[in-house]
Amino acid sequence: MTKKTYRIIEYQKLKLLGSGKKIKSWLLVTLTGFLVTIETIMNKRARNVIFLIFLGLFLISAPIVVLYTAGFRINSQRMTLVKTGLFSLSSEPKGANIFIDNTDTKQKTNTVIKNIMPGEHVISFVKTGYLPWEKKLEVKENETSFVQKAELFLDSESTVKIDTEYSVYALDTNGEKIAFALSTEGWLEIWFKLLSSGEEKLLLRLPKTDFETISLSWSLFDKETLIIKETKNSQIVWRSVKQNGESETLSDNPFLTWKRDENQFLFIKETVGQTNLVNRNQNEQETILAIIPSGQYEFLPAPPSFVLLHDQNRNKILLIDDRGVDQPILLNTSALSVAWNPQNKKQLLYASDFELHIFDAENLTDELLTRLSVSISGAAWHTSGQDIFFTDNKNLFAVELDNRGGQRQIWTLAAFEKIETFATTENGKTIYLFGTKDDNTGLFERKLVE
Repeated sequence: MTKKTYRIIEYQKLKLLGSGKKIKSWLLVTLTGFLVTIETIMNKRARNVIFLIFLGLFLISAPIVVLYTAGFRINSQRMTLVKTGLFSLSSEPKGANIFIDNTDTKQKTNTVIKNIMPGEHVISFVKTGYLPWEKKLEVKENETSFVQKAELFLDSESTVKIDTEYSVYALDTNGEKIAFALSTEGWLEIWFKLLSSGEEKLLLRLPKTDFETISLSWSLFDKETLIIKETKNSQIVWRSVKQNGESETLSDNPFLTWKRDENQFLFIKETVGQTNLVNRNQNEQETILAIIPSGQYEFLPAPPSFVLLHDQNRNKILLIDDRGVDQPILLNTSALSVAWNPQNKKQLLYASDFELHIFDAENLTDELLTRLSVSISGAAWHTSGQDIFFTDNKNLFAVELDNRGGQRQIWTLAAFEKIETFATTENGKTIYLFGTKDDNTGLFERKLVE
C-alpha cells in the first residue's frame, strides 16, 4: 500500500468519526427533548394523580377527624360507630390515681375523663396511705357518669387514746367528749374529758352511800348535759349535770318526755286499755297524736313532724308522723341502734340483730343495706351521708350507700377483741371506740383521714 493510499484511508476515517459526533449530538438533543416532553407529560399526570389521592384522603379523613373530635369511636365488636361518654370523678381527699379497667389513666381526682366507650367499666381510686376504692359503672352514649366525692379511708391502725378501763362511762354520739366515774375513798367522782384537747374537768362528787349502782348518759336533746341515774333499794334518782358543774335533781326520767319548744310538750300517757302519745300545749290542752302499743318508751331525737320512740323492754322503735295523718305509725320494728342522716334528716338508719336498714320517712321506703351472720351492735352515719359505720362487737366496718354495679363496697376499718361502743366526730375525720385490743382496754382512736 502506497503512502498516498494510506493517507486517503486515514482521512476517510476521520471524516466518518466527525460525522459520528454530529449524529450523536443530534440524537442526544432529540432524545433529551423527547424525555423533557415525556417528563412534562408525566409531571402533569403525576400531579393530577397526587392531587386526586390527597383529595380522596381529605374527603375520607376530614369526616373521621370531625367525628373523632366530636367523640365518636368505632365499636370493634359490633363494627358500628358509637358516641362516647364521660366520667366525672372526684374523691375526698382528692389526688387519688384513677384506673379504668385496671389501666392507669395517668390522671388524678378530681377530673373529667372524656371519650369513654359505652358499656360497663371498673373504676378504681388508689391513693398512697388509703384503702382502695372500686366500683363498676356504666357509661352511656353522649352521657356523663358521676362519682361524687367518694370517701377514701386512711389505712391505719387504731391507737390508744385513754388506757384506763372505766367501769362507768358515757361517750357522746358526736365523738367530742367522754364522761366517766372515778372511785375514791368514800366518794365517786364524775369527770368529763374533751377528746380533741385532752382537757379534763371534775363535774360532781357523790357519796358512795347514796346509791348502789350508777349509770351515765349524755342528754339526747342537749349535748352539753350529762344525765346520771342512781339506783338504791329499787329507787331511782335522776340528776342532770352541766359542763360548768351545775347539778339538778330531776323529778322523773328525762327521756320519758320531750319538750320540743314552748308550745309542745310530748309524753306517753296510759289510760284504761290504751297507751297514747300525747302533746300538751302551753294552755295545758292535751291532744292525742297516736295510739301506740303498750311498752316502756323513751324519746329519741327526731326531725320536725316526726316522733321517734324506743321501747326499752323489747328493743323496738316506733316512728310516728305527728301531722294528724290517718296512719301516724310509719315504722314499728326491732332496732338496737338508730341515727338520722346528717345530710337528709328524713332518712333513719337502724340496725336490728343481723341487718342494717335505711328508712325514708318522706317516701316511706325501707331499704336493706346489708345482712350479716353475726349480730350488729351499733351503727352511725359518716358526716357526708354517703357512707355508714357499724360494728359487730369485734370489728368496725364502713359501707357505702352507692349500690351502682350491683354491690356496695365494705371496708374493715378496725379489729378488736371487743368493741363496746363507738362514735364518729362531726368533721368525719376520726372514730373513737371504747373496747379491748391487744389486751389493752380503754378508748381508742381510729383516724379516717390525714
